[in-house]
Amino acid sequence: MKKLFVWSLPIVLVMAAGFLIVRPSLGSAQTVPEILDVTATVTLNNISFRWNSNIATTGVVELGTVSGTYTYSIDSSTSTTSHYVWSRDIELEYDTIYYYRITVTDPENTSASTEEFSVTTSSRELRFDSWEIYDIASDKVYLRALTNKSAYPGVKIGTAPDNLTTPDTYEGDLFSIGGAMTQKWVISGLIPDTTYYVQATAIRSGMILGYYEEAESVESEVLTFITTDLPRVNSINPPQGPEGTEVTLLGENFGDSIDFGVGLIGIGCSPIQHSQCHPAELISWSDSTIVVRTNAHSATGPVYVSKRWSISTDETDAFTIQGPEFRVVDGESVTNTTTSGATTYITKAYNCTFSTSIADEGTIRVVTLLTDGNDMDVYLGQVYNAYHDTWGRYPRCDEMQFHLDHATPLDRLTRWLQEETIDEKYGCTYSTTLSDSSTIRVENLFMLGSDDDVYLGQVYNAYHDTWGRYPRCDEMQFHLEHSTPMERLQGWLDENVSKEQEAAEEIPETSSDITGPKIEFSGDGNLMTVQNTENNLIFDENDIIIFTGKTIPNSLVKLVIASENFIEVITRSNNEGYWAYTLTGPLEIGIHTVRVSVNDNFGITVSASETVSFTIKASSKTSKVINTITTALQDVDFSITTWIIIVVAVIILLIVGYLFLRKKKDTEEKQ
Repeated sequence: MKKLFVWSLPIVLVMAAGFLIVRPSLGSAQTVPEILDVTATVTLNNISFRWNSNIATTGVVELGTVSGTYTYSIDSSTSTTSHYVWSRDIELEYDTIYYYRITVTDPENTSASTEEFSVTTSSRELRFDSWEIYDIASDKVYLRALTNKSAYPGVKIGTAPDNLTTPDTYEGDLFSIGGAMTQKWVISGLIPDTTYYVQATAIRSGMILGYYEEAESVESEVLTFITTDLPRVNSINPPQGPEGTEVTLLGENFGDSIDFGVGLIGIGCSPIQHSQCHPAELISWSDSTIVVRTNAHSATGPVYVSKRWSISTDETDAFTIQGPEFRVVDGESVTNTTTSGATTYITKAYNCTFSTSIADEGTIRVVTLLTDGNDMDVYLGQVYNAYHDTWGRYPRCDEMQFHLDHATPLDRLTRWLQEETIDEKYGCTYSTTLSDSSTIRVENLFMLGSDDDVYLGQVYNAYHDTWGRYPRCDEMQFHLEHSTPMERLQGWLDENVSKEQEAAEEIPETSSDITGPKIEFSGDGNLMTVQNTENNLIFDENDIIIFTGKTIPNSLVKLVIASENFIEVITRSNNEGYWAYTLTGPLEIGIHTVRVSVNDNFGITVSASETVSFTIKASSKTSKVINTITTALQDVDFSITTWIIIVVAVIILLIVGYLFLRKKKDTEEKQ
């Protein structure tokens, strides 16, 4: 019995251990690994692979040029749920189809594989993989190109396919380093309803990239497009309503979609011109119809329609137009009716309502309800069109009421509309429709001595008395819109006087005040040019270069300096338009490029230079030492073979000397 117990005890222990090991797996099902979100990205003859797994796994990518046969494998040896590998240790062929599959394995040694995929490596030669027109406006076109490797891009355009030139005004990326490059451009200054031809170019060379490489260039196929006619809003329905009202804007040339940009609809303000203007909720967009829903930020005023395109990290306006006025009211929106009771409204033409008893900013009071074709109806139509033809917007209802009550002669009205901006005052002009870096928008044209006029005079003098300069027009606009109390304004000016003086000291009065190495630009039109060419833009490696120029006063100036390193800085021109930027240190020896662009206070590019190349050469001391050594070697006139013999002889002598000293030391130790 004792022997039986001794022999059976190990068996029981083994069975118990096996039960304890197996038991946990009986209580829960094992999670099988899954492979998700597989992508393969090609850069010339390299392929990078990304995928996710639902649990932590290791993985392997198998690939080859024959379906089902995998010559190469790339391991993802770290257990993780997010995998990334690439073919850097494999010399793949160019312009070749590769078939691949991915296998993952979890810690329990359970594996899962994908189906077979295929991917094609790029051509060795520079080429365009894609070239397309994204969107078209009345005076702009949005283009996109993709090259198979980095290069200097360019674009040419014209109204005839055999006469294409570089456009005067365009925005987009100028240079990209490493891998395939996606290039986006917006060309501006085009003529509405005109046929254009456009072509992309790309240039790649070792001099540009900083290492030796044979130069390449390529041109895309020529594409053609027709710019649209001018966009416009013809009507809105309903013309008034409370928060949450769906408003339909009928017009033309909005563009079929906003897939490549952003559509912004402002009710009572322009989201582009005023950062505090919150757009209405966009419901749908087509070439002729836009539907929005008003919100708590909507206000009585004109409807503004803007379309913005995203270009690299910036945005540019495809267009911004002003439409009829929408009136925000409490309660229900106006309904269409033709009843002529004492308090009855009628939704009529010219985006206004008409009443026989009420007159306000959204309602025109008339003796009888207007009917199409009568004299007053025709007159209001002429007033309506005169505003739009001259100012680019339709009149408000209270403006229509004024002209109806006073029977303003059309010739007098037209002259007044053409004088919608007044002469400069406080360094700015004033308009009831426009607002930009030099124009202040006001509700009514200022009359000398009005409260607003007096207030702006106080703001104007406060800046000058405290900072020694007069305010910019956008600063005047800000204080006018926010009714900044003079006491608060003065306190803020006092607190920041030192910063303003420091900023002013950094900018010279004129470019001629700058001595030493400099690159000078000029031009306040669309294109800026380099002025100084006496040194052929070649500088010493120890030079501290100053970039300077003259442009639009009080504008943002952006410099992009590219070489092995990428420098982007922003400065501002002073009241006279002069600007300057001093490099914080010397640049590397070699070829560099610089491009200057000027933006207004709303971020819109108004002027830009071409990409300008300049060279940093070795200093005179460094060159002298190098020349001395080179001259000495040339005087000796040793050939390469002679130098090899000398080097080998020196090595042999060193070895013989070492052996001799070693033998001498051993002999002394034995003695």
